[in-house]
Amino acid sequence: KTDPYAIESKYIYEKQPQLIEPAKNAASDAEAKILYELSNMLSWENSLSATLFAGWVVIAPVCAMLEWRPHIQIAGAANSGKSTIADHILKNLIEWFSIMVHGGTSEASIRHKLKHNALPIIIDEAENEGKVKRQMTDILQLARISSSGGQISKLSMERKGEVDDFRARSCFCFLGINSAISEFADETRFSKLHLIVNKSEDAAEHFEEIEEIISNHINKEYAQKLFARTVNNLPLLLKNIRTFQKAAQKVLKDSRAAKQIAPMLAGAALLHNLNEVRPSQA
Repeated sequence: KTDPYAIESKYIYEKQPQLIEPAKNAASDAEAKILYELSNMLSWENSLSATLFAGWVVIAPVCAMLEWRPHIQIAGAANSGKSTIADHILKNLIEWFSIMVHGGTSEASIRHKLKHNALPIIIDEAENEGKVKRQMTDILQLARISSSGGQISKLSMERKGEVDDFRARSCFCFLGINSAISEFADETRFSKLHLIVNKSEDAAEHFEEIEEIISNHINKEYAQKLFARTVNNLPLLLKNIRTFQKAAQKVLKDSRAAKQIAPMLAGAALLHNLNEVRPSQA
């Protein structure tokens, strides 16, 4: 630790409360894998969505450290599990140090809540239609800028006539029945994760298993231990992101798609072990 007065700088550092306190003991491999296994128990249309969702939960809290911030859109009909993700998984794991709002919230309100922080942003009932379409369009623009960490200037909400400079560095998660993503510029910055209704004969028993895992493990203590694991191994995470990006570029032949998927794959890899991912594995 360094006393702020000992730092020779032309900048002024404002004192603010600590947003999140990592646990003293980071999550073990077995503990971290619980999130990955839980994600795979959800009814995804594409099995890869389980990996991307789990990976997003890992990287979203350290969004300021990423070169590229991927966003996800979780869509699904009633009884597909969307509420379970919003109300029990995301709420328990990252809501307490993120901004969680509904689709009718304005982009200006989100910026006002963010101030100069880099926090995950979760938007429930994100439907890009009707009365909220204008608000959603503005929020999507904010998410678009956040991907690369761009800076925007807006008239101050508190000081009339003055301009606030704002650097957007958040990972966004949109939840809705229908996809809010339609423009190509957003298609390449969002991964669409679709949920489907589980119509199997043992659907009720399967849901009870999911509820039991959430009840026993998915809480603030687990979130703090998971966050500590990510922070303690941040250099490894960033290195694995670069490895996955190079591999994805070779496979997908699309640099934007590679930048989008790599952080989430690296986040998911961190839930398995603390090994450096080799190019051949990626």
